[in-house]
Amino acid sequence: MAASDESEYIRRVFIATGIAVGVVAIGTLVVVFPQAPLLFFSAVLAAMALDSLAAPFERYAWLPRSVALLLGIGLVVAALGLVLWLSGQQLVEQATNLAERAPAAYEQLQRTLQSSAWGRALLDGESQEPTRWLAGVAGGAWRSLTSSLAAVGSAAVTAVMAFFLALDPAAYRDASLRVLPPARRERATQILDRMGDALRWWLMGRLLAMAAVAVLTFAGLRLLHVPAALLLSLLAGILTFIPYVGPVLAALPALLVSLSQDPVLLLWIPPLYTLIQGIENNLLTPLIQAKAVDIPPAYLIAAQFLIGIPFGLLGLALATPLLIVAVVVVQMAYVEDTLGERVRVLGAES
Repeated sequence: MAASDESEYIRRVFIATGIAVGVVAIGTLVVVFPQAPLLFFSAVLAAMALDSLAAPFERYAWLPRSVALLLGIGLVVAALGLVLWLSGQQLVEQATNLAERAPAAYEQLQRTLQSSAWGRALLDGESQEPTRWLAGVAGGAWRSLTSSLAAVGSAAVTAVMAFFLALDPAAYRDASLRVLPPARRERATQILDRMGDALRWWLMGRLLAMAAVAVLTFAGLRLLHVPAALLLSLLAGILTFIPYVGPVLAALPALLVSLSQDPVLLLWIPPLYTLIQGIENNLLTPLIQAKAVDIPPAYLIAAQFLIGIPFGLLGLALATPLLIVAVVVVQMAYVEDTLGERVRVLGAES
């Protein structure tokens, strides 16, 4: 064997060995820490948001990428700091008040149920199992929430990954495409670009909808004189990130607070939240998203169910963007390339 052929053979062996070791390492990581792929995907979403922040400074002010990115992050941090400075003490007081009201709300709920025949049956009759089931669901949701809030280290790692991905996204994309045969790279690039477009439009729509829902909820709760209106409206805005399921979760604390304040408010809270979500789903989101990222509700709920059960709150939050990625792959790699049919890909021009 010639020296050149031998060196080429050795080079290929090293490459194959490196790929095999990488696959085994990634597989081991997924087995030991199943949420690792979801954390990486959340870093990709965060990198897209950072890219959108840096793009205007890079394009119109001709700043280097790193400077534009740091400037965008600095503006966001400054805005958050201003909000905390203006309303941080109020938020802390409302959170403390909410925690103090929780036991009274629970006792009031018990008394309300005891005042009716069906309520007593629900508490201590043959319908005890549904009560235990609801308690188990609530307990599981609370444990998921507290564990997610406690995962500071994972959030920090995700933030660092997002920063470096946003610093030079093309380099990471090109490096990922090198594992494919050269003939497939151009089409894979098109699919990745279309995924990015769809996710950016969806993410922009979600962020603006979150802000609008928070403002509308705050106005409605203040009009009804519900305590902790600022905290509850911020929670409603954050949970709007999760379609369909998020608004339901956001309404539960408002119902408990209303129960401890004035049971009559229970008649107003569900219509208020339903009205706001109707405005968000049927008016705000279609206006915000010039390029519709429209997926049937049944698919969204099914994805949230399938991903949320094994991965908790993180899976529930990322179910929709993961479904968007899957739909784009099916549309382009299967419907267009395999079946030869034309289809409007998510996020594409109408």
